[in-house]
Amino acid sequence: MGIAATYVSPSAFYVTTNRVIEFSEDRRIKADCGVDGFKFGTITSSSYGAPNTTVNLTEGSDNLTSNLTEVFYGIISEGVSGSVPVHIHNDNEGSGGKLHYLHSQPTTASAWTVTHGLNFQFPTVEVIVADKSIAGTYDFPEINYNSVSQLTLTFTEGTSGYCYCVGGG
Repeated sequence: MGIAATYVSPSAFYVTTNRVIEFSEDRRIKADCGVDGFKFGTITSSSYGAPNTTVNLTEGSDNLTSNLTEVFYGIISEGVSGSVPVHIHNDNEGSGGKLHYLHSQPTTASAWTVTHGLNFQFPTVEVIVADKSIAGTYDFPEINYNSVSQLTLTFTEGTSGYCYCVGGG
């Protein structure tokens, strides 16, 4: 959902309240001009005069129309000074947890116990066998999902290689 906007001119619009920080120079916008379609532009400046923020677009931007209803703004950069917070998935507290795990099985075994720690009951599992002579010809292993952090792969014969697990929510 966009931000309600009011047409001022082909290269300007206003939004209610002080939104100068959001509508900063060089940020891209997408304007919904109803029956006239979406118009795209780049912000050249914005200023607040109670109760509205007026936003001006560069000369090369699409012309806005009087059917303008709402605007959307794009990402400048990530981080504290950008428009999108840094968001990663790893083992750190509050990160949302890791999303993938690569298990290495260097020794030949018919059963692999994979402790992935993804906190996801049924991750997607991809097996890469080390013996290239049987690649694509081996029986796919039986997968037993032991818990939200562990699974067991059972092969018809001893195999070595890798297991890539992808979780999600």
